[in-house]
Amino acid sequence: MIDEALPGSFAEDYDFMIRLLQAGHVSIVEEALVTIRWGQSLFAKDWATIVRAIDYLIAKHEIFSKDRRALARLYGQRGFAEAAMGNRSRALRDVWRTVRLYPLEKRTSVTLPVVLGLISPERVMHWANERGRGI
Repeated sequence: MIDEALPGSFAEDYDFMIRLLQAGHVSIVEEALVTIRWGQSLFAKDWATIVRAIDYLIAKHEIFSKDRRALARLYGQRGFAEAAMGNRSRALRDVWRTVRLYPLEKRTSVTLPVVLGLISPERVMHWANERGRGI
């Protein structure tokens, strides 16, 4: 059930949900039944694994070629990870991809300050985690 080839098992829940939805009809409830508060992830600083896993998911799931917003979300996460590793040109490339796909994707607004050295990726992650979120 779990894709063992997924780098670092990052986003295995996301991958599983995509495969589940592709398998057939899934009923949904249109209201939140639970509140999930994110804390620091095991992957919080394993940026290279995050980049490899995102590349793997994009290549694996054809749906991303049809859903610009979902693809923008992944490129936004990828860009932040590249910025956190100090790969400015790669991060900016991903920011540009993200903006072209979905200009309202919020991850660009936290990635650019990291690329410019205005704030550390750790501070951004801390800020997001304090609010029960991740990047």
